[in-house]
Amino acid sequence: MLPPDHVPNARNRARYHATRIVRRLALPACDRDDITQDILLAVLMRTRRYDAHRGAWTTFLSLLCAHAAHDCIQAQISRKRIVHVSLDEPARSESRVTLAETMAESVTLWGHADRGAPAVEARHDLLRCLAQRDAQERRIARLLLCHAPVAAADRSGMSRATFYRRRTDLARALVAAGIHP
Repeated sequence: MLPPDHVPNARNRARYHATRIVRRLALPACDRDDITQDILLAVLMRTRRYDAHRGAWTTFLSLLCAHAAHDCIQAQISRKRIVHVSLDEPARSESRVTLAETMAESVTLWGHADRGAPAVEARHDLLRCLAQRDAQERRIARLLLCHAPVAAADRSGMSRATFYRRRTDLARALVAAGIHP
């Protein structure tokens, strides 16, 4: 808990750093209060770490505010890097399929949603690679296509350690073939 006599100093320091961030990143003035609150929250969360024997409160507060301000700057910069793309754009340069059409969810070989490459091409590549694998690995792949990994391990009839080791071997073989699960 922040002692009452330290509150004004903490508020002033947080406001100072927030003003610098708003000016440096050319943010709207209304964001200054939000950033000030973020910095004050970071200070409040770390006040228990203050040790009077190691240094003055003002030094500790200055460091906390500077680190919190840096975190706010990094968060603002990463938000600006987000690129917005229209879902009506072609998925690939030579394709007539739009991004919206490729986003249909389907369960992949590894039990998570696939939102990327066209499903038909991926399926053909997978079948071609599996044709070169042994029968047990093809069986594991079929189980993983139909069931979640835990259910597939239960239905496989082999120990979990063996199943997951074989699944890892299969994943490495697929990656070596250029198929990224």
